Amino acid sequence: LHRVDRRQRQMCIRDSINAEYGVSAMLGNFFLLALLCTCFSYSMAYKPVLMLHGFSYDAEHGTFHDFDQISQWLQESHPGQIAISLDVFNGVNSMTGLWHQLPFIISVIRNITSGSAFKDGYHFLGHSQGGLLMRCIVESMQDHKVDTLITMAGVQYGQYGLGAVNKFFPNMTLEAVTDLLYTKVMQEDFSAANFWHIPTDPEEYMKQNIFLPILNNEVRTTSSQDYKSNFIRINKLHLLGSPADTTLDPWQTSLFSFWDTNFNIVPIHQQKIYTEDTFGLKTLDLAGKLTIKAVPGIEHSHWLSNKTNFLENVLPYLI
Repeated sequence: LHRVDRRQRQMCIRDSINAEYGVSAMLGNFFLLALLCTCFSYSMAYKPVLMLHGFSYDAEHGTFHDFDQISQWLQESHPGQIAISLDVFNGVNSMTGLWHQLPFIISVIRNITSGSAFKDGYHFLGHSQGGLLMRCIVESMQDHKVDTLITMAGVQYGQYGLGAVNKFFPNMTLEAVTDLLYTKVMQEDFSAANFWHIPTDPEEYMKQNIFLPILNNEVRTTSSQDYKSNFIRINKLHLLGSPADTTLDPWQTSLFSFWDTNFNIVPIHQQKIYTEDTFGLKTLDLAGKLTIKAVPGIEHSHWLSNKTNFLENVLPYLI
């Protein structure tokens, strides 16, 4: 009888343990599944980000590694968000003519975004020349699904200063540099020539520059309507620049403002490309889709290395 009682007690204890730990295991699995679903949903809530570097005349800069820190900060703030810095035209190859770069980068983007993670759209983030190229890609890519375009110190309305090219032309005047950059060979093969914008002679700029006036629809082509139609399909455009930028001349080019013939800054809302809505800036603005922000104290390259600036002025747009 004692043996029977002991066996019954052992069976009761075993059943109790199984019941207790079985329920605990079930609860543990439930909470683990809920946690995984929450994390998955959290990462899926953020759209992927494609990033493009700027111009450089050496192998160490102007590469996809320019965005290493930003990619790290993005993962810290938005765990699981896809962030891809485009591995294209790195270093000295960033000087390749923009008409050569544009179709190749579009093909790379199409290949990347063919996956299911990109089916609901993605963001573009570009720095300097990369900001200009990302804008031109939006205009040129009829099948894009760009939700938000963010350009940091983008050379959007061109450059007229030696800040970016002084290494090549250290002892030349701006007039002499203009004559050189507006030659056929430089226009075809040198990216900085494609955004060289002489303010004192608008007709010369539109005649000799084979890239920027066309993408601005200042010079009409058979692609002009497509450029505008493609551009206005984005949901948001954020233009970021800084008065502390000593590389861009003028720094306001990053905000689509530029000099007139007397070197007075004409703001974006008074520029012909805006008032005549040549490629869609005014359309986006009237729809509440355009942000223009001048951030004090950010040097040209510091858009890539200043964490506080990124968290305050860039990250909020990458959702």
